[in-house]
Amino acid sequence: MNRPLTDSERATLALQAAFALSFGSFLAPSLGRALLTLLAGFLLLGVPLTIAKVDFAAWPAKDLLVLAIAGVFAFWAGVAARDYRRKCRDLAPRQEALRADLAGGVAEVEQYRATNAIRAIGPVTGERCYFVRLDDGRVMFVGFWNPPDGDPGTEEPEVGGFPATEFEMAYGPRSRIVLDVIGRGSVLAPSETFTLGHHVLKQGQLPESGAVIESSWANIARDYGAES
Repeated sequence: MNRPLTDSERATLALQAAFALSFGSFLAPSLGRALLTLLAGFLLLGVPLTIAKVDFAAWPAKDLLVLAIAGVFAFWAGVAARDYRRKCRDLAPRQEALRADLAGGVAEVEQYRATNAIRAIGPVTGERCYFVRLDDGRVMFVGFWNPPDGDPGTEEPEVGGFPATEFEMAYGPRSRIVLDVIGRGSVLAPSETFTLGHHVLKQGQLPESGAVIESSWANIARDYGAES
């Protein structure tokens, strides 16, 4: 079932399409190494020379040192530029799909029935997400919401009445990005709550919202929770 995009959904698609390759995406590890090269050069050499009151301009090895630091910086900056080009290439189809969804002006709505839910809480921001067991046995990941009233541990359902025994998810038809989640059935109280592991977020192991995952229901907290 399709319906027109809401204003907030249009804004979400526009933001995703515009900032998928934002400046933050450019800060690849290689660029970080380039900046660290300059910082290390200053700390390891500049500070001691300053303390010793050495005239850097008259130091015989200054030209060689500057060239060495500049060379390492240029190398890592080049690697960063290469990584960014690869990222642009890899994300081009997604950006195209987001723009197509925005131009199309409709959202695709799918309905689901759920029998159980597990809540997961972000370890830093307290954002909440859910693993939902559907009536056909599949497990779906759905997120994220800011905690109601700033309390991640509250039992209050999320905006839109999720989780619920029946719910609707609005997607971008081509990008499949989740635009909205609305509970339509009875409130479904989570059977368990755990904190997401830092390693899960750092290593990009968390699924996209709306994705069906392979983990068994009994192992959700073990697979995605904080390491003991």
